[in-house]
Amino acid sequence: MLRHVVILSLSILLFGGHASAENQQGVGRTDQLLKFTVVALSKEHNIRRDFENELVKNLRENNYDAIASHSLLPDISSLRDQALRLKLQEEGIQGVLLLRPIDIGEKASIQSAQKQIAPKTYNTIEAFVTDYRGGDFSTQAVVQVSGFLLSEVHTANFWQGIIWLDDSVETRQEGIEKLSELVLSNLNASRGYLRKRLGFKPLNAD
Repeated sequence: MLRHVVILSLSILLFGGHASAENQQGVGRTDQLLKFTVVALSKEHNIRRDFENELVKNLRENNYDAIASHSLLPDISSLRDQALRLKLQEEGIQGVLLLRPIDIGEKASIQSAQKQIAPKTYNTIEAFVTDYRGGDFSTQAVVQVSGFLLSEVHTANFWQGIIWLDDSVETRQEGIEKLSELVLSNLNASRGYLRKRLGFKPLNAD
């Protein structure tokens, strides 16, 4: 059984006319999809490639318009780079799903996320773990997940939180597959809300 925390913070910070135009385009259409790229931050290219490919495969099977970032940008370090944002927009990318490993391995702990995320988010996680797991913070992997909308001026965060993987895994590929399933599960749970906030009509599958 995969045990994890759902994404804890959902917020839409829409920016200027660009977002408004997209909202208007989505009105009355049930097939409107946000085209986004998946970015797995890792110093090892093979891990980044495999994680992105696995998650994109799962997303596409669930009717998301997603593409792996390594096929667009071999090197990505910061979404604050205006040239990078413009490159993504030239490719038609409207959003970014960013995954950043915080702690992985047998000694991994959910507590390792405390200094990596907002205090309010961590306090919610801590309360969840205390209430439902008796204060057991041990895990196999902790990953921060963030969603961003792109504009020519800046990026806007609309989805954030952490997931953790408790199941033991025998191989790196098995860990990637299970973490991808957790990301997809959490995104699916928030999909209807996010589409509504973006001005898109519900998909038939929502």
